[in-house]
Amino acid sequence: MASTAADLEINALHEPVGKQDQYIAAYGGLTAFEFRSDESVRVEPVRMDPSYRQDLEHSLMLFFTGIRRSASDELRGLTVPAPANVESVRENLGEVRAAGYEALKVLESGDVEKFGTLLTNQWKLKLERQPSPIHNEIDAIIDVAISAGAYGGKLIGAGGGGFLLLSASNRRVVRSAMRERGLIDVPIAFDHVGATTVTA
Repeated sequence: MASTAADLEINALHEPVGKQDQYIAAYGGLTAFEFRSDESVRVEPVRMDPSYRQDLEHSLMLFFTGIRRSASDELRGLTVPAPANVESVRENLGEVRAAGYEALKVLESGDVEKFGTLLTNQWKLKLERQPSPIHNEIDAIIDVAISAGAYGGKLIGAGGGGFLLLSASNRRVVRSAMRERGLIDVPIAFDHVGATTVTA
């Protein structure tokens, strides 16, 4: 199902997207994916003690930034890096990949605070790769959240607006700080089922 959905969106509809959304929607749960150069995908459930998983879920907060954008348009708008910058972009993406593997280890160890800092680290890599006035504004909001006690956070999706994911222990203070910036709190919880078939 995930493979078919990705094929339709990428090859039939020619959307400039990756496969991660289709795969997590199909599998659900807290799941790690390794997207390989031969187009195969390795699927690995994140093995966490139930208490760690609960701590993680309770730490996560989602906020709508109020900025709407099309993910496809955002991705199409990315400029091809100049030859002199290709290597730096490649290094940046290599760091993003390494951060993904590190996040898996951190999650399995149950270190919720460290996972929050990794969210910020990944965000800084994206900001370095795609600087823009909107991203600079989001970066300032993340700084406000961290000052209010959040472990860290990042913009999720293709960028350019949308939703901000934060990790925090003192959710009340962080929520108040985000509301003061005009962000809308969106309830969030893990889905442990993924895609299902409904029959009459």
